[in-house]
This record gives sequence, structure tokens and C-alpha cells, in this order.
Amino acid sequence: MLSGSSTRHGTPSRSSIDGADHLLTDRADARYVAIMLAARADRYARGPVRAGPT
Repeated sequence: MLSGSSTRHGTPSRSSIDGADHLLTDRADARYVAIMLAARADRYARGPVRAGPT
């Protein structure tokens, strides 16, 4: 299970995965972290969402 603490902006600043080691040697744990990081990064890479045409 992924858990995290939020900054004042509501974005999780750190996360932990139950049972995972710090090197993520378990392939399933590493894949899960990669998916979660990609989802978080995608939100910021695309920039702010604008309402309506620009």
C-alpha cells in the first residue's frame, strides 16, 4: 500500500510502500513506484489546466 504525507499544496512529498526495501529490488515494487512517479510527473509536465480556449 502506498502512503504519503502531503505538503500544504496537497501534493504528496514522500511516499512509502509497505514491505519494500530502499533499493526497490522487488520488480513488482519497482514497477509500482515507476507508475506512480510517472502519473505524478505527468500532471506537472503538462502544465496548468486552463478552462476554455486560449
